[in-house]
Amino acid sequence: MLSPRDLNLAEELAELKQIGVHSLKVEGRMKRPEYVATVIRLYRQAIDRSGEQREGRADTPLLTPGEHQELLQVFNRDFTSGYFRENPGAELMSYSRPNNRGTRLGRVVRLDSGRLSLKLEAALHPGDGIEFWTGRGREGVTVGKIWKGQTEVEEGLHGETVQIEFFGMVKPGDRVFKTNDALLMEKARVSFQEGREQRKRPLTMRLAGHVGEKLRLDVMEGERRVTVYSASAAQTALKRPLTRDYAFQQLGRLGTSPFWLDKLELEVDEGLMLPVSDLNEMRRLAVEELLQDKPRPKVDRQTYRQRVERWKQRQVEERASLISSASSAGSANSISSTNGVSSIGRTNSVSSSIGNISSVNSVSCISPQVSVAVSDIDTFHAALKAGAKRILIGGEHWRSRRGFSLEEIRTGFESCRKLGIDCAWRLPRVLNQAQSAGLLADLNKAAGWAEKPKLMISNLGELEIMRAVAAAWPFEIDYSLNVFNEASLAYFLRLGAQGVTLSPELNHAQLAPLAKWPGAELITFGDLEMMVSEYCLVGATLGGKKGQHCAGTCRQEAHYLRDRMRYDFPVETDQECRMHLFNIKLLNLYGELAQIRRMGFSTIRLQLTRQTPEQVQRIVRLFVEAWDRLSEGKKTAWMPEEGMADLASLFPDGFTKGHFFRGVL
Repeated sequence: MLSPRDLNLAEELAELKQIGVHSLKVEGRMKRPEYVATVIRLYRQAIDRSGEQREGRADTPLLTPGEHQELLQVFNRDFTSGYFRENPGAELMSYSRPNNRGTRLGRVVRLDSGRLSLKLEAALHPGDGIEFWTGRGREGVTVGKIWKGQTEVEEGLHGETVQIEFFGMVKPGDRVFKTNDALLMEKARVSFQEGREQRKRPLTMRLAGHVGEKLRLDVMEGERRVTVYSASAAQTALKRPLTRDYAFQQLGRLGTSPFWLDKLELEVDEGLMLPVSDLNEMRRLAVEELLQDKPRPKVDRQTYRQRVERWKQRQVEERASLISSASSAGSANSISSTNGVSSIGRTNSVSSSIGNISSVNSVSCISPQVSVAVSDIDTFHAALKAGAKRILIGGEHWRSRRGFSLEEIRTGFESCRKLGIDCAWRLPRVLNQAQSAGLLADLNKAAGWAEKPKLMISNLGELEIMRAVAAAWPFEIDYSLNVFNEASLAYFLRLGAQGVTLSPELNHAQLAPLAKWPGAELITFGDLEMMVSEYCLVGATLGGKKGQHCAGTCRQEAHYLRDRMRYDFPVETDQECRMHLFNIKLLNLYGELAQIRRMGFSTIRLQLTRQTPEQVQRIVRLFVEAWDRLSEGKKTAWMPEEGMADLASLFPDGFTKGHFFRGVL
């Protein structure tokens, strides 16, 4: 259901050039080198011909029929021009099969005693791969000998009936497709293998070191020498010590680089072990340095360590400055009167780095609280009723529920301000040009409210849109900006962010240093979004009439995408008809709240944008009570079992702890 047809804009190259496109990217990952060679050759020829069209030869086709056939043959699941002209709807996907469908070869005529007769609609050669589409499924074979009558031939041509050896189950009339063209593959191989050995240059390597030390790799190419070190120290091997053969195998994997490993000297302690990832990284760094046009100035290890320590010290100083400023701001202003905005004295370490902003907004000194993200007015009131002291409204507007109007956002902020509750307006993750203009119009209206609402920025474009309306608009950063380390966290705080929701892909060890920064927020419960796509599966498959992309089906009932293990992943569509795919299990770190509080987090977040008002009220009350108790520092141990039981009764499908114990890095 999510296997797209192959994007093919070869016939649109002249228009792309006219539009102003200067560079084309061809996706060759997970494809055979023959595929890459064929596609690049055909696109190169089409680009050259587009230049001939501009010089007056307008009748020059960008691809000949034979070249178009080669493009089809090398790999295709049918072709699509994607969104270049319009929203293709169901025409974007290859529902019938997710792999290569080949090209039409002909039909079965008859099968007699291991000899299969085929009526050809295209050429056939020994070594070609063909596939029969039968009523029972598909069966593929590689063609051996070809006969025309009783005579063995080197090829069968269009319109001819030929025989091949075959012992499978087919019947007359079954369709036959060619999935691999032996001559085309050979042509492609010659194009990238010809002269390969002459182009590559030999390398001599020397790997040396002792147990407990980082290994040193010297790489020599003629008069040039580069030196790199392993990321970790070598250890005594428990099972597989490092041997010369193994080191040669790993260091010799030079791929498409212009080098090949000629000699390797291994001078290491016997029984020594180094992770394969270290060997691969040393090889990569050495090749990268050899490929530099000019040798880079060397930095000795002492200078490097000093630079790293200076960088770490700057991070510590910047964090301390922000904490100090936030504390002083918190003592001077209450959150109900300032809505979290205060000013830091300007220093070199925290000076603003964009526009002409004259000061940096700090993060207010926030007492421990639970942040609740909701997507409609009913769940907003449910969160208030449950005791939430911080609410995030807006975000994506699901078609399955009413969502917030601009007026409801305004009145929601008014209600929160009167109650002394912190509030932020979450902006959507994805905006195209037209939607950006719509957001700009809404922000211009909001700028005229009695007090500007604090915004939660979900992409960098929204930051620019906000600045275009008011440079000093208070804002926070949402998790979709993937804040993954102290450098990125400090960057957004320098820009004036009053808070940052960290990436949900961080594990507990990676979260610990980030928790010490003021304004760091962690998602601890709710839906984990796995994919957002311009392609809407619900509209494309259940759209009703042909050519109709949406029949409003998503408003009528819930939809799921079922995988091969029969797990049902929830699907939501937003007002822009984008598809959002969620994990089958909700994130739940309720049992880890004590550890999260010990890390130093003041604010945790509940992502409740798809839950009912009743669910929101019960979840918020559980987390607020637990977080308040943990933050008060009571001596009695907090026992999460009762709360976990209540949550399990709400969501019997179970939970996940996400990446809290198993990060992505």
